Amino acid sequence: MTTSQVRELALGLPVQERARLARELIDSLEPDTPDPGVEEAWIEEIDARAEALERGEAKVYDGTASLERLRRELRKGRET
Repeated sequence: MTTSQVRELALGLPVQERARLARELIDSLEPDTPDPGVEEAWIEEIDARAEALERGEAKVYDGTASLERLRRELRKGRET
């Protein structure tokens, strides 16, 4: 069976089944075992950020205010 035939069959599926198939296909592209260096790097990054917060060196933003600012900027961008 060709890729075109598979695609044609898949597009004929109901929306929920297509979504499940898409998820399974995307998951199949991910390695089964994550790179151990990635997890270690994230832990180091989190520790560094937490230490910067404790020292008062990191900027902290209010989440609600930040989202509202982003929404305003997006609305303004759509108007131009």
